[in-house]
Amino acid sequence: MLIIIETPLIFRPLEKKVTEALGKIRLQNQILEREKANALKAAMAKTNFVANMSHELRTPLNAIIGFTDCLLANIYGPLKTKQQQKCVQDIRDSGAHLLGLVNDLLDTAAAEPDAIKLYEEDVLPADVLRAAVSTLKLVAEKAVIDVGGDPDNDLG
Repeated sequence: MLIIIETPLIFRPLEKKVTEALGKIRLQNQILEREKANALKAAMAKTNFVANMSHELRTPLNAIIGFTDCLLANIYGPLKTKQQQKCVQDIRDSGAHLLGLVNDLLDTAAAEPDAIKLYEEDVLPADVLRAAVSTLKLVAEKAVIDVGGDPDNDLG
């Protein structure tokens, strides 16, 4: 008889605690569902942004590279001086370099985690130095900085 009297006293507080815990779990689930929906919206916005930027950046860069290729191939007539030819070549190389950076940036932004695969490749230090000097030379000259050296001899 004592058990019958004590049973409600023992189980009612326990039932109340279980009910409260279930309420908290339901609330947390609602919060998580809202956060999941927000994350999906953000991912969709990122995808749309990357797609738009991809087109907006790559199209003019490809035009710059294409037109400089035409100038270097003398399609519109010969360039009059070696300096003009060098400037056009520098514009073309800089455009190609910038396009590569934009492609890398946009590909990285568009990639899902763990989707990027890196590949090792042998490079010649002289080629890396030559590309760096070529890319930075015009900017350095404007800042009155002398960029010089011979990659083939200086790295040997």
